[in-house]
Amino acid sequence: EIVPVSAVPRFVASSYHRGALNTFPPSAVADGVTGTGWGEGRKDSGIGEWLQMILPIPRRVSKLRFINGCNANGERYILNGRIKSARLTFSNGTSQDIQLKDGQKPQVITISPVVTSTITLTIRGVYKGKLGHITCLSEWQAL
Repeated sequence: EIVPVSAVPRFVASSYHRGALNTFPPSAVADGVTGTGWGEGRKDSGIGEWLQMILPIPRRVSKLRFINGCNANGERYILNGRIKSARLTFSNGTSQDIQLKDGQKPQVITISPVVTSTITLTIRGVYKGKLGHITCLSEWQAL
């Protein structure tokens, strides 16, 4: 029997924010809508929380594209936290540290090439929001 494999990555996370007005599930980082995204669900800045990309098949990855923060309309970008630094851990057990810029435009991060089936992004540093405690990431792709 042939089992179909999804052509798109899946996402899981250590936590995500579920609020009365907004929910920030892991899958929202790959929906192509910059006004949605993942937001960790702890009551602090989210240091140590993680988001994992599960690739359909193992592949070589050398670049990642991010849109940092909560890019919904209004002031949500400034009100909520954004990822400043993170550790990427791959299915082969290796890891690499990255830095993200504090900006709403897409940014491409070049990493040392690795063949992997998963990429786990663990938050290590944040740009603090003016009001909210949720640290957000709007979009994430492996290129």
